[in-house]
Amino acid sequence: MALDRNAANSQRLRRNQQRARSGGLMGDVTVAAPLENTGTQIQLNLDSAGGLENNSGNLRVKTRDTSMTRDASGIGVALRTASGLQISSGLGILLNGGTLALAAGGLSVANGGIGAAQLGVLTTKGDLLAFSTLHTRVPVGANNTALFADSTQAAGVRWGVLSDRFVFNEVPTGTVDGVNAAFTLANTPVAGTVQVFKSGLLQTPTTDYTVSGTTVTFVVAPAGGSVLLVHYMK
Repeated sequence: MALDRNAANSQRLRRNQQRARSGGLMGDVTVAAPLENTGTQIQLNLDSAGGLENNSGNLRVKTRDTSMTRDASGIGVALRTASGLQISSGLGILLNGGTLALAAGGLSVANGGIGAAQLGVLTTKGDLLAFSTLHTRVPVGANNTALFADSTQAAGVRWGVLSDRFVFNEVPTGTVDGVNAAFTLANTPVAGTVQVFKSGLLQTPTTDYTVSGTTVTFVVAPAGGSVLLVHYMK
């Protein structure tokens, strides 16, 4: 604030200084917003949309809701339970110590988690990241191959040619004599993939035959001289 005409009038200056000391500054005092000279005092006008408030004559910072706290030490943040945040010498992130670590460079993954070290094992376009006891690289397969689940492999998967999984025109083992009804396949077929042909005619599952493991059992034993062929996926 500025005192008008006081510099040129020492008596006026002393009078206003006395009024200021006694809280009775009047008349010739010019102030700028948000201050206001009411004639008896200088007051601070607070914007209702601002972040300050008058609390019983004391100026303080507003808090928006219960997420903000205020006490003698200052303004704080009230953290929601299970929010993943913590306050310990500053606002920080709660870490799962089994897989995450925090350093000056930022978050890192540890103890079996997927991080730069694990991704670094991928060296070729099409490589896959799999897991056995540790993360491991599954090299990309050859062109026109497919990925199959295979529990005998360390990573649980393997590349293979699709045609390797399909069997066509297999002649099942068994005597075709009109008496024997059970015949054996060379592999255990994937359920729902079996097609049985008797002398060129496609047979109907359940109505004409059943499959259990590697055994195909006909409802009626095929007559002698019948040609049996089986398609399936193994």
